[in-house]
Amino acid sequence: MSSAFNRGDSRPAPQSETPAQEPASEPAVGSRMLDQILALTAGGPPKIGFVEPDDVRAMRDVAKTLAGQPFSREPVVSELINAILQVQFQKAQIPSTTVRAMAQYIATTLYDDPPSRQRLEALWASLSQS
Repeated sequence: MSSAFNRGDSRPAPQSETPAQEPASEPAVGSRMLDQILALTAGGPPKIGFVEPDDVRAMRDVAKTLAGQPFSREPVVSELINAILQVQFQKAQIPSTTVRAMAQYIATTLYDDPPSRQRLEALWASLSQS
């Protein structure tokens, strides 16, 4: 008989671990950044700590390069995220391949989250009109 079933053992049987549920009201990673990017593309002022004007310039460059592309995870969202990350991590000298891998992961996460995807689609529409 195992020790968990031994009547002389007063320890509780081990409980199975269940992953903690994330609150449904929590925004997806980067969604606040998307809100600010949308505000910047509409001419709003940048807020410290999220998006800088260089980020917006990088995304506008992506929009020029991918002009006419319909909204999609590949290449649109991945390239937008990659452009921002390249600007942000340039000084840290993180290899471009590492940044691109991070961008693809983040792009997938944001694209798979319906509210974030809508924001990204609105961002792409705004950038495409610039």
